[in-house]
Amino acid sequence: MGCVIVLALFVLCSCATTNPPAPSPPSPAVPATRFVAAPVFDDVDQDEWVGSYEGVADIYLAEEDSWQRGVSIELFVQRDGQRLRILGQMALAASRHSFYVGDVEADEESMLSGEYADGDSRYAYSLVRSDDAMKGFVKMHLRADASAAFIPGDEWHVDVQRRALTDLR
Repeated sequence: MGCVIVLALFVLCSCATTNPPAPSPPSPAVPATRFVAAPVFDDVDQDEWVGSYEGVADIYLAEEDSWQRGVSIELFVQRDGQRLRILGQMALAASRHSFYVGDVEADEESMLSGEYADGDSRYAYSLVRSDDAMKGFVKMHLRADASAAFIPGDEWHVDVQRRALTDLR
């Protein structure tokens, strides 16, 4: 009986090796697309912040010692290596104004807070995110010259929503 099984296996193996391989069916044509898949980042917490937001801000203008309320604002949260950067721009009554906060670390899923120094400017910020809404403030301090202490500057209190369409980042 054992010889019969060995003989049957030998015949099956020899038949399998003498038959040419069956041709594979042609692959369907894949149409070219204009879109490229966005890279996937390891740190999901930071990427949940990334995007563009729009809404309103109450802005304190230190030089004028006055507030402008309900000013349209756009915020852009972008990846900068392992950290984030926040760019804000708005149109004020008499001018266009913007701020930049870099080297932002997302320690918590729903809050960004800390300080950022850029030459003679220093920014304190605290932003809280809930789903697609973000609220908080960015406060600037200025130094008149290298030997002077920092003095309070402009301040932005923002209330923004993530834009409906995803921006390319």
